[in-house]
Amino acid sequence: MITSFSKFIVSSLPVHDNAVKNIIFHAATIMLQISITKFFAFLALRSNYYTSYLMFSENIIKKAVFAASRKFRPQALLVLLFAIAFSASNLYDTLLWALDSPGYIIHSSTVTAEDASNNMLTSPSYINFISNPTRNLDDINVDESLTGNLYKSGFNFTFPEIIPSSNKPAFTSSQPFELAGPRIWLDEEGLSVSVDQFQSITTQVYCPTVVSGAALVWKCVFPNHNGSEMLTQLYGQPLIWWDNETDSKYLSMSRKDNPWQSLGTGGDTAVMKQVFTVTKGNSRHTFLETVVKVTMVSINPPRLDDGEITELIRRTWSPDPTQPIDNATQSLADFIVGAQANGTSASLGSYIGLADNASVFAASIELLHPTQTVTVNDDPLYALLRISSTNITYIGSETLPESVQPLEPCNYYYENLAFGGKVTKTDCYRSLQANQTGARFLGQLDSSAITILTDIIGDGSQATNDGALNATGWLWYTDNQDRIDSLLLSRGITLGGNPTTVSIEVKTTVPAISYLQVLLVVLPLILAIIALLTMMKDHGGYYSSSFLSALSATTHISSDSCTKLPFASAPPDIRLKYVGQHVVLQTGNGDTVTLVNSGELSPYLVSSEPLLSDNKEV
Repeated sequence: MITSFSKFIVSSLPVHDNAVKNIIFHAATIMLQISITKFFAFLALRSNYYTSYLMFSENIIKKAVFAASRKFRPQALLVLLFAIAFSASNLYDTLLWALDSPGYIIHSSTVTAEDASNNMLTSPSYINFISNPTRNLDDINVDESLTGNLYKSGFNFTFPEIIPSSNKPAFTSSQPFELAGPRIWLDEEGLSVSVDQFQSITTQVYCPTVVSGAALVWKCVFPNHNGSEMLTQLYGQPLIWWDNETDSKYLSMSRKDNPWQSLGTGGDTAVMKQVFTVTKGNSRHTFLETVVKVTMVSINPPRLDDGEITELIRRTWSPDPTQPIDNATQSLADFIVGAQANGTSASLGSYIGLADNASVFAASIELLHPTQTVTVNDDPLYALLRISSTNITYIGSETLPESVQPLEPCNYYYENLAFGGKVTKTDCYRSLQANQTGARFLGQLDSSAITILTDIIGDGSQATNDGALNATGWLWYTDNQDRIDSLLLSRGITLGGNPTTVSIEVKTTVPAISYLQVLLVVLPLILAIIALLTMMKDHGGYYSSSFLSALSATTHISSDSCTKLPFASAPPDIRLKYVGQHVVLQTGNGDTVTLVNSGELSPYLVSSEPLLSDNKEV
């Protein structure tokens, strides 16, 4: 195979099967061999080298013996050149194969994920990772990262861009905003989804929220030793309310195989996205969640630079990060810097519901100074600034043919837990609702697809804002975010939704040849035609026929004319006859083919039989 960008050399003409391609190339080889044979036969005809012509059909050893016996005179050289040319022509189809560039074309067809289900792995992964260990963003292939470990090896496919449904939930809040907070309402009974609304609350810290427009906001300071528990909170757990009567439940993550269970707590800088579904009865609702966490930390000294704090807040909270800090953002930065100056920890943030009832959003800034568990003072071990945001967007709803069924019986309020579309367990064992009156099966939660981005947008172990939030990495993320969301939605809906709604572009390789190969296939055919035309000068046909045909005609064993051999005729019946210690050729009618002296020949035979003529060939 060769590599070229020339349209003349690149494979572009489909032949649909390598068997067809092989036949074409082999036919070209046969045409070339015919051309060579006829060309050298013509040379033998012009020189009256009939013995040389007969040697063309012998094996290589006999050709060599002939050449040696003739001491490499012209007759021998003709045979040698023919042997070289004919042997080389056997490699002509190999040459044609070697000119593949690359020998195939990519044929694309669009099918649904349901149509391709027979190519799916038995246990496809619902978690994928996009990482940058080499610190080279050019090494990242988003499509490969998000389509891997889904279909069988060799199944070449891509997910086209998916356009999320423009349908919005038709229900609105049935509870006061100050009590319910921002949610995505899904039915009249109170089924709803929201971000975690308890980020500002632990057993040691309580930051009350107040209503501010369409948001719940909080801002508070607290002693350093009370902030350690906030580091154990897991970001990115959606809250689910099944109705207005039951308590909310988290869409929990699996500790067995989900690294976000640990990466979502504490420090570090990372991004987590997931597609999840909530199914109640026969209604399934799909959502896309994005969690971004940026951390800046200083251990020695356990204090962050005020300017670095302000700059990181400006870059993450300003309406336009490319502009100088605005007054509102400056006020937030001053609050955090002031808390550090006072030797305390601080937390502020908001829960926001968008007007279209299709998205909920949470954002927070936390300055934490963890201390030793047992301490006589409030001296911190290190200083940590953690900025996070969580967005949950409604994608769409669908009606299933049948209502979802519980995996197992349970005496409490409980739900099925699925991962990648496969129900593996229930949460019956950890149902903590105090009032279990009317306990029942609530529905099903499915973490259909998750991707985690690390070592891309920053390093959470740095004490500078540039290190915590890398400008180049963040720009790469914002440029690729739409494609990541599209791929993750396609993967999530394929695994945990309706695969008939997901299009897959399947790519198959089709054998093809180039225009150069076509030229080299046609060329031997043209040469063969030319060679056949030149052999029309062989009026007797002896240089186009076998020695058996010549023998049959010249000895009149057959009824063929000896002045012009036919192109094809039935060969005579010739047997070997043993006469004493000699072997002779015997015809079908019992005659013997033998050699007689030239003096015994009739004038007719002398003038008419080329094999018995006085024109001797050496």
